[in-house]
Amino acid sequence: MSPLWRDQLGVVLYPDHLVLVRVKTGMRRRLQHTEVIPTQPASPEAPPWQAAVDALKPLAASDVLGRADVTLVLSSAFVRYVLVPRSDALASDADQVAFARHRFGTIHGKDIEDWLIRLAPAAARQARLACAIERPLVEALDDAMIPLGPRYASLQPHLVTSYNCWRKEIGKRSVWFVVVESGVMSVALLNEGEFATLRTMRVGTRWAKELPSVLAREEFLNEGPAASNEVLVFGPLDQRVPEALAGKWKFRSLQPNAISDMTLAAADAPFAVLQDGVPA
Repeated sequence: MSPLWRDQLGVVLYPDHLVLVRVKTGMRRRLQHTEVIPTQPASPEAPPWQAAVDALKPLAASDVLGRADVTLVLSSAFVRYVLVPRSDALASDADQVAFARHRFGTIHGKDIEDWLIRLAPAAARQARLACAIERPLVEALDDAMIPLGPRYASLQPHLVTSYNCWRKEIGKRSVWFVVVESGVMSVALLNEGEFATLRTMRVGTRWAKELPSVLAREEFLNEGPAASNEVLVFGPLDQRVPEALAGKWKFRSLQPNAISDMTLAAADAPFAVLQDGVPA
């Protein structure tokens, strides 16, 4: 079968469950299958991503992922991020990766020695997003996906997938972009559509009430009012709109356009990050 006509399937790996979306390609893209698969807790000594990998292995060896090009999306609980400034002193990708590794090291210490670091593309003169993933996790995913061969298309961080999902909508505006996952929230200030600041933090069920304070703190750390009070919130697992304080922040919950057969009602919300079956 031609790759152009194979189904596209995305799998999001969260700490406590997997989310699957399968889309049938062809003249008209149609939603074929959605599923949420709870994961069984791994042993206390196991790394936090082990349960997700263990749940993925039998899927890769079954017909569930068969005859489809598969993209894996990693929760930000399993990824670390830093921004690499554009500078004449960091002319090459190798220089930028070395700078990112140094930044990761100052934050996380020697733990970063066995991390794989990748740089996301960015416009000229804009900072680049560096993503770090533990090498054992990448290798465990590679092993789990061996039955798929070349149909294992890519591995992407959740934040990057979410940003790509909304990049056209954001355009060249300066806005706050907030991605809410299961227990994790990323808060980024976008300057002309590109990352200017970024912080990822653990959150609980009160994140919507706490977000205005988080934004105020980020604004203070940036030494002054940001260029925009517009806040775009993307929460595939939690679509609440935060409560604004004194009308300062203008919140908008991002709702993707549904593909055929997807209503994006509450039951479909967990699949929104994979609205096209595979991230852009």
